[in-house]
Amino acid sequence: CGSPERAEADRCYHKSSRLHWGVPAAESKQLARTFSEGLDGEELLDLAETLWTTGHFDPMICAARILDLAQV
Repeated sequence: CGSPERAEADRCYHKSSRLHWGVPAAESKQLARTFSEGLDGEELLDLAETLWTTGHFDPMICAARILDLAQV
């Protein structure tokens, strides 16, 4: 989904020490929609928590997008 070059650019842009995978925002939004399909509120919260606890930038962003889509 991402590239090492984009990951480094994102890390510098966000002044982040977290691991970045370089996933473009549009792909992150699509992944959040795909992951959310067919899940109920509790399942969405569990998925978002699992992604968030990785401590990695891109999964954490996807977790926030999932919660935003679900408006939990």
